[in-house]
Amino acid sequence: MASRAEKPPAEISWAAQTWATELADLQPLVLVFEDIHWAEEPMLDLIEKVGPGGSFLNQSRSAALCRTEAWVPGVLDRDPYALWEKKGARSTEDLLNERLRKILDTHRASPLSPAALEKIKEILEKAELRERK
Repeated sequence: MASRAEKPPAEISWAAQTWATELADLQPLVLVFEDIHWAEEPMLDLIEKVGPGGSFLNQSRSAALCRTEAWVPGVLDRDPYALWEKKGARSTEDLLNERLRKILDTHRASPLSPAALEKIKEILEKAELRERK
């Protein structure tokens, strides 16, 4: 059985279609694909196939493509305003600085291989010779 994060595309598609259908029964519903200009060819092919006014929710490839095509910024706080305020109303700049501090404090680069060090040495020697001329 698939884990919670590994649902088959057909099941995800069914869940999304059910959710959208039930929500549309209660109120007008518009689904928007943001940043489509970043989409890869398979996603664009699907959009062309469905066409204006069509339904992506009943396409078996939708869930799989959305899993690989969707990108959600990791730094932005997407909480509702009241929750954002309750959590301290931290700006995107504050969140970014916190993440950068964590990276700088914890990242340990792997040592370069002897071959890479030798190549860097060669490049530097050539550059120094070029600068002396």
